Amino acid sequence: MDESWFADEKKLAGVVNFKRALVFIAFRRKGRLTASVKSFTGLATLGHLNIKERQRHHLSAAAEDGRVKLVAVTKDREVIVLSETGNESGKVVYFDPGWYRIRAIGLKASFHMTLGLQDIEPKKG
Repeated sequence: MDESWFADEKKLAGVVNFKRALVFIAFRRKGRLTASVKSFTGLATLGHLNIKERQRHHLSAAAEDGRVKLVAVTKDREVIVLSETGNESGKVVYFDPGWYRIRAIGLKASFHMTLGLQDIEPKKG
């Protein structure tokens, strides 16, 4: 794996996971998706979202080492970049109705990420 993988949408949108990591913990609890990762190299799905109506999520991510990119992949394999650097503090991300896979790609990366749910009114018009 090299730097070119970070721009390869076909690989990012794929379903194959492969990873090497010292620590790789991802879980979902009370509307939050949380991941803590150390020395991660590879591509992995952190969790899934099934959005019924337009929702606002807060993304917080802190990369300590290496390079990491966080994306959401739609059912139609469209890639939506959530964080290019892995460093976000309170970034607001809007999800329209649909199914999403939250994925991370990393190169010797250590990071912590939380994606928290906050409902909003459906967009009118």
